[in-house]
Amino acid sequence: MRQFQYVIKDSMGMHARPVAELAQVISDIHSDVLIEYKSNTVSAKNMMKLLSLGVRYGEEIRVIITGEDEDKDYKRLMDFFRKNL
Repeated sequence: MRQFQYVIKDSMGMHARPVAELAQVISDIHSDVLIEYKSNTVSAKNMMKLLSLGVRYGEEIRVIITGEDEDKDYKRLMDFFRKNL
């Protein structure tokens, strides 16, 4: 299992465009990816649940990655979050 904390830097928070792009990235990887925010944990494959978290600018999430390719997927997801959120 790999995980990282990330503070949202997009002024609009986790909104539809970057969440849709995240779903595209997730569809190409083999690991399971969970997003934890406050006391809620959801699959990163479920756009509606991600949006329902209501994560805003400046708030912190935890990304949890498990699977055979978790090291490679960790790097790919870190890059995605830095560039898009």
